Amino acid sequence: MFSSRAFDNRLVNVPEQSIPPFLEEPKSIKDSVINNSRLDGRDQVTPRLLFIKTGLVDKAHGSAYLEQGKIKISCAVYGPRPVVKAGAVISATTGNLECEFSFSSFSSSWRTVKQRDTEEKEISQILTQALGPSICLHMFPKSSIDVYVTVIESDGRLATIAAAIKCATIALVDASIDMFDVVTCVSASLFNNSWVIDCTQAEENEEDSSILLSYMVSSQEITNVIQTGKTSIELSQNGLNLCVDVGSKIYQAMCQYLSKSL
Repeated sequence: MFSSRAFDNRLVNVPEQSIPPFLEEPKSIKDSVINNSRLDGRDQVTPRLLFIKTGLVDKAHGSAYLEQGKIKISCAVYGPRPVVKAGAVISATTGNLECEFSFSSFSSSWRTVKQRDTEEKEISQILTQALGPSICLHMFPKSSIDVYVTVIESDGRLATIAAAIKCATIALVDASIDMFDVVTCVSASLFNNSWVIDCTQAEENEEDSSILLSYMVSSQEITNVIQTGKTSIELSQNGLNLCVDVGSKIYQAMCQYLSKSL
């Protein structure tokens, strides 16, 4: 005889055999992009919609806020003003452009460093190179134009840099800085042999190569271009041409907003 204490009445007998539930395998992001069925419904050559607002920082000479999908960026411009940075080179014939790029600590899942690191310094140099040729620095000798860009939320590293450049150039216009042209910027990622515009972070994680192009439409001048990964010359040329075409359309949208707001 077994004691009643040897059994637990709360236990329920289960069948000897079980059948696992049928779960549909998730589609690969790369396959979705190649098949022109991206998760957000865009096709391969369509960027995310832009939202632009200027004049948000009262004490700045110019400011702008830009949203592009999940990307949220703010920018403040100060100057032209006397050079206050220690060790800066002062020229009697041309002004200085200083760009400072920073991520908020909560801006993205991969950013855990709260102090300014090499990545932010590298992107600051990219902004300086992309925006410098568009500004009439020769009109501001012995002066400095300081641009501060803050990423509130990021979704794609290259796409965030492209959005930062667009936000900064709009803030420069809002500050009434003399410029040759507005700079537009486009990022593209390569999947197999297809270039895809304005990729999210999930898409960039599976890219084969990438291009970041900064472009002045009126003068048809490329101010900065960065390419990563290995591609053929023909594919690289196709990617550059696509970025120029898409950048020209974004330029029209930016100018349309500026003409109404200023």
